[in-house]
Amino acid sequence: MPPAWHGVLAGKLAAQVDELHRLCERLVGAGPAAAEAADEARARGGPERLGMLRAALASCQARAGVGGAGEPAAGIAGAVAGELRNALSRLAFQERALLALRDIAGLSHEEIGALLGLDAAGTALALGRARVSLRAALRGEPPEGGRCGDRERALSAIERRCDGVQLDGPEDDWLLEHLAACAECARAHAAVLEAAACHGAWSAAA
Repeated sequence: MPPAWHGVLAGKLAAQVDELHRLCERLVGAGPAAAEAADEARARGGPERLGMLRAALASCQARAGVGGAGEPAAGIAGAVAGELRNALSRLAFQERALLALRDIAGLSHEEIGALLGLDAAGTALALGRARVSLRAALRGEPPEGGRCGDRERALSAIERRCDGVQLDGPEDDWLLEHLAACAECARAHAAVLEAAACHGAWSAAA
């Protein structure tokens, strides 16, 4: 193997290790539990990235609730990170997994669905719900109930649009008209965008 390839492979391995560790910290909290879950995922997940991520989910689910908060960072960034960690700790494991797989691993809805047993449409809806739950937890509010009969359709479309998935023309037109007419779904739209911005920026900086 040419020497240059050693550097490429080493860099790829380091990136995989970092990704697994950050994902595990997001799922079980900072500390030994996250490091153990990441190591176990590398050992059991095989050489493929999705296999390691699947193993990481299983390892973290077995350790959920045993992690710690970690050392708080200084300044405004540290305060924001602390608020996000506290909010995430109040979400269900699958909600944390959805957010981490999308915002840390950058997986598509199809790839996330393959790991969690959902189709692409179900993944978009579940992600939208997770973002609404995260925003409610950040604000210390209960998630708003779904009184609108089209809430699930709207939430799925909102999440797909937020994640850069191209909606077909009629669906996009319907969504815009519906958000203009339905205050409940307009609030859900704002919640998804706010949570995506907060969690996505923190995930990119972490």
